[in-house]
Amino acid sequence: MTLANKYIVWALRIAVGATFIFSGFVKAIDPWGLIYKISEYMAVWGLPQMPRAVLMMQSFSLSAGELALGVLLLCGAMRRAVPLLMAAFMAVMLPLTAYIAIANPVADCGCFGDALIISNTATFLKNIVLSAAVVYLVAYNHRVGGLYIPMIQWMPVAATLLFSFVLSIIGYNVQPLLDFRPYPVGTEIWPNSEDETWPEEMFIYERDGQRQSFSADALPDSTWTFIDRESAPAQNFDAGLALFDGDEDVTNAMLSDAADLMILVVNDPGYHHIARASMANRIAEVMRERGGDMFAAVALPDGEVEAWTESTSARYPVVTADDTTLKAFVRGDAALVYVRDGVITWKTNLYSLPGDFPDDESKLADDNPSTMLLVICGLYLAAMAGIYLMQHAWCALRTVKVRK
Repeated sequence: MTLANKYIVWALRIAVGATFIFSGFVKAIDPWGLIYKISEYMAVWGLPQMPRAVLMMQSFSLSAGELALGVLLLCGAMRRAVPLLMAAFMAVMLPLTAYIAIANPVADCGCFGDALIISNTATFLKNIVLSAAVVYLVAYNHRVGGLYIPMIQWMPVAATLLFSFVLSIIGYNVQPLLDFRPYPVGTEIWPNSEDETWPEEMFIYERDGQRQSFSADALPDSTWTFIDRESAPAQNFDAGLALFDGDEDVTNAMLSDAADLMILVVNDPGYHHIARASMANRIAEVMRERGGDMFAAVALPDGEVEAWTESTSARYPVVTADDTTLKAFVRGDAALVYVRDGVITWKTNLYSLPGDFPDDESKLADDNPSTMLLVICGLYLAAMAGIYLMQHAWCALRTVKVRK
């Protein structure tokens, strides 16, 4: 095999492997995003929705499979099997994305989750290039050596699968450790009391049939006639989060005094079980004892709010919001979002909380999911490096024994 072909193989290993790694990683980080996307496909194709457990295993398996194939290709491990598995994968994805590009049943195929949203046409073109690269690797990849000897190649496979499942378990049961959505931890959803961008009272005046709004420190002269007043929203308020009480937009009222606020976000009211409903009431009580407040944002039609409130015995205000917005806000059926001084401090799935949560104020400390992600990634990379060094130590010892 020529040197040029070896360089081509390594270049394709890096390009194709990195694509699979990125795709698998962002899916593993956010398994709920893939679950929502699979459910969306089922809905547009008129297929019955699968049980949640099946969707969860599909999400976990697909992300782990993509990540493992990408890592193994990049490392030059299982040099015959990996390109063949990739070819089988692309044999499914290429016609599927061709259909999606033509029929356009969904706005985004979800190939890279929320991390990178590209058009359906761009996705199809990307898969054409990937398929061509995989065909070349099927022919030549086995002729170029890799980083791991065959005897221990199961070790990087096991380490990668474990890494992927750990990320997915945390993302499914708590929240994604890396948040690509509009409301990550640290987002200011409403300015605090010391922020000069609080909503400003505006005064509406009219002259010669023309109406115009003026601030309190820039009122017009007497030739203008006062008509009404209104509150101009703060410039840095994210209007994408809209809360309603019936037909009334109550976003300002619910968020404008967010010095110490807990938001219960219920994406799927059908999964908000009574056992956790009692915990939610206790959390609301503790928040009021601390001088804060709590409300629930539920993805329900307005006519069903009263029935849901009664069934959960909710002792806190309940408002409604668009389910798509709430799914971008948090992942899971029901989650808590803690807001301090208008800034999202932490988010977590309601069902992952311990029973003593409401009474343990240490749980309200600032959350830094990126730190946990760095630790997990560091342990994984250390394991992969350790496996690589271990094989060299073993080969060196074996060489010494043979010489003796």
